[in-house]
Amino acid sequence: MSTASYPSVLAHLGDLPNLAVEDALLHALPTVSETVAVAAIEVLLKRARPHALKHLAGHYLSYPDAVRKTLAAATATLSGSIRDLMHAPTAAPKLAALELIRESNDASLAYLTAEGLGADDGSVRTRAGEVLVELVRRHLETRPEPEDDDAERAYLARRIQLTEALNQAVRTWELHFRADVLAAALWMYAETEPVVRSRLEGPRSHLVHATRQILAGPSDPRLSVFTWCALELDSVREAAARRLEQADDAGVLAGLIEASWLLADPNVERGCTKVRATRWIRTDVRRLADCDPHHVERIASVISRSGIPTAHKLEVFGRWLETGSPAVRRAALWAVVRQDGEGSDALLLSAVRGPDPALAAIAEKELRRRNPDRVIPAASSARPPVRSEPATSAIPGDERGGKIEAPRSEAVLQPESDNAGGSSSPADVVTTCRALLNSPRALDRVRGLHAVRERGIEAGFSDAILRLIHDPDGIVRATAAASLAGVDRGIAAGALRSALSDAEPRVRANAIEALERTADERITAWIAPMLKAVEPRVRANAIKALLARQHAPAGDALLHMLEDSSRAARISALWVVQRLGLRSCALVVGRMGREDPDAHVRRRANRCLSALGGADVRQAPTTSRHAQEALR
Repeated sequence: MSTASYPSVLAHLGDLPNLAVEDALLHALPTVSETVAVAAIEVLLKRARPHALKHLAGHYLSYPDAVRKTLAAATATLSGSIRDLMHAPTAAPKLAALELIRESNDASLAYLTAEGLGADDGSVRTRAGEVLVELVRRHLETRPEPEDDDAERAYLARRIQLTEALNQAVRTWELHFRADVLAAALWMYAETEPVVRSRLEGPRSHLVHATRQILAGPSDPRLSVFTWCALELDSVREAAARRLEQADDAGVLAGLIEASWLLADPNVERGCTKVRATRWIRTDVRRLADCDPHHVERIASVISRSGIPTAHKLEVFGRWLETGSPAVRRAALWAVVRQDGEGSDALLLSAVRGPDPALAAIAEKELRRRNPDRVIPAASSARPPVRSEPATSAIPGDERGGKIEAPRSEAVLQPESDNAGGSSSPADVVTTCRALLNSPRALDRVRGLHAVRERGIEAGFSDAILRLIHDPDGIVRATAAASLAGVDRGIAAGALRSALSDAEPRVRANAIEALERTADERITAWIAPMLKAVEPRVRANAIKALLARQHAPAGDALLHMLEDSSRAARISALWVVQRLGLRSCALVVGRMGREDPDAHVRRRANRCLSALGGADVRQAPTTSRHAQEALR
């Protein structure tokens, strides 16, 4: 028989019911070529005899690369055999199973690596930890396409499977003491928080010392979220504060800035007062000009909230005011406005005399507010009267769920020409808004959109708003989507529908809110796919909108969201329940208030339950009746 005839012969063998076929193929595997071996493997996988599958998995390490690749692609068929090998009494089968899991990158088998961490053999524990860490690392390095629903579901399933494995590894940490596994759990702290937090807050936990060592270890941007969250944990707060103080690596710094949205948590914000981050603040000044303007504002926010002495904060912001970047100067000025004392007054006075007329006008107004009896030099007297853009173009904001909120001094600092309730003529207001909407700066365009919305004149700027819904900046698109609620529904519907597929979650969330106010029957079909969105705010807005339209799947989505593994998702679901007054969910909410593993969720659930019990039925939103029907 020639080698070329093997495939047809193997195909014939695959149809034979004789049990000896498996033994013959397994016996021949070490002696045939890779091509024939792969064909034989495919026959064995198709026949799926348990003893043959166990033999293939157990001898995985001895096979050539082509055969191993074929087996790694068939872990769904081999999963039972891999599980049996992990329960074998000796180390060799377990090592073969672990290598097969690693090659396949199959997260559904990650729980077996967590079991391997408790093995008696040290080599098995070591390899199990390495494989689990590699599975997590690969997962964090990938991200599905935003419009691929199947890939998104697979991605979420992998995340849940890896979270379960990491939780098990943390619970049994004293059996293996693998610092790399603990670090991987901290990478995914958003999912593993309940288990990790309970261990760190437990009495005499061994995890505390290891976590402190990880925080004191080499730079790792993946620890950014945990570093911020650790500021509210007594056991590791000092280690987290030191890590924040000493972070000078560009990658770590970028990760910390990206995770600074956690400052919205009051506990984290209070913990941030422990941070004296003088080192990384100084080293990053050179990079500020290249940062995104929103990141610059976040850095300024971190500095303002930190435990650095006020004098040093003002020194930092003073150096920022001398840079050539408009975004850096704007962020610095508003940070100075939030500070009190003579030092901040001196910086404001220097800004009045500075080269930027817009910032000078803001600084002058703040000085006049602070010192009504003091003679303040007019901004226009310190330089030629240049008015290249409205003063409001220099007003930054803080990101809050996709909306830009002006700083607390805005009511005093806002120029009279931008105040529709003042003496300005309607023509001046329109001119100012049009200038802002056409500004090359994203922050100016956002301010213009807010000015239009506050005055209820969206209809007169519909063309500009429809153009800005396609703006390169995500904040601008999100604000434009919210502004379309005030535009003629026939004009806005098409743009809002396209906004539902935007890559920016805030745009999709605001588009759903705008569509919610539309009576078009097509809206339900447009919003329904958003019930599967990954982002909690997008999913919550979709559920709220569809419950008001008595869309039954929205009720199921809400119940699932209340039991989601993500804390943010559960909190968003509670917001929907409270917003619509869904008393039919009271039992679930009450159970969450008692039993949820996360303290923040428990507090939010109890507040929600109190609101449900104390609200007057006659004052409940009219949409709640429809929502109740959808939940029945």
